[in-house]
Amino acid sequence: MIEVKVHPKAKRNAIVRHSDELFEIWTTAAPDKGDANDAVTRMLAKELNIARSNLSLVRGHTARTKFFSISE
Repeated sequence: MIEVKVHPKAKRNAIVRHSDELFEIWTTAAPDKGDANDAVTRMLAKELNIARSNLSLVRGHTARTKFFSISE
């Protein structure tokens, strides 16, 4: 399980890896209609070098702290 702290509507896109299972992501996307969730999923998949389809948002759909699982 990967924990991600999200900062929506940031001035720039950025990602900080605190550990293998803890990330902090700033995204310029607004938290409307899942736009920020999509942006965070895209950025996290790129950082982990995996396909977006292998990442699932498990918990935190409307929260700033989100939990993702990775499927193979």
